[in-house]
Amino acid sequence: MIACIPVTVNRIADYQSAERIWANSLAAAPNNWRAHFNLGVIHDEAGRIEESLIRFREAVHIESRAYKAHTNLGNALYKLNRIGEAIEAYRRSLTINEQFDQTHFSLAVALHSAGRIEESIREYEVALKLNSRYTDAHYNLAALLQALGKLADAEKHYRSAIGLRPDHADAYNNLGNVLGLQGRLAEAAGCFEKALALDPSMTEAAENLHGIRAVMADKSDGATNTLP
Repeated sequence: MIACIPVTVNRIADYQSAERIWANSLAAAPNNWRAHFNLGVIHDEAGRIEESLIRFREAVHIESRAYKAHTNLGNALYKLNRIGEAIEAYRRSLTINEQFDQTHFSLAVALHSAGRIEESIREYEVALKLNSRYTDAHYNLAALLQALGKLADAEKHYRSAIGLRPDHADAYNNLGNVLGLQGRLAEAAGCFEKALALDPSMTEAAENLHGIRAVMADKSDGATNTLP
């Protein structure tokens, strides 16, 4: 997100909201692309996506090289389920600045929604090359790799996500599934337990833990029954 134009404390006190600040700025200077941009951000955060879309379009119309505005335009289009247009907006942003990790991430999400899985994976990988501490990129990439059966790679990225965000209950749960599929049952159980410790309401983790414990018990009983 682009930083707002500095406003003094006294002036901020004169306005009731950030929206009023930028609306006044826009009234004084209709071609102020940053005012359009920041109003778009405010509208987006308020869930007024159609209005944010108008503002981001105005921003890129006035300043075509405002790559973050192109990215936010893509985000608004994505939220409106206009996936193809969102992908185009992200790609325009990347032609201006291909080093912005958030655009690669957003493009990856949109490509996944469009069913373009291999392209999505590549964009997540680029995002992580630019920012190896991008937790959501690690998590989303891990989920795609898991779905493709690439369990070792999925495990690596789930562990990276957990390392960056130790309270990531979903990552622990999914890591447990990956470990279970590899036959590493005790480790999987530990992950499900951790997920539940972080989020006791996570039904899926509770069911996974119950299932893995049942499998472990069956294996233990089978081993006992085969003793001479």
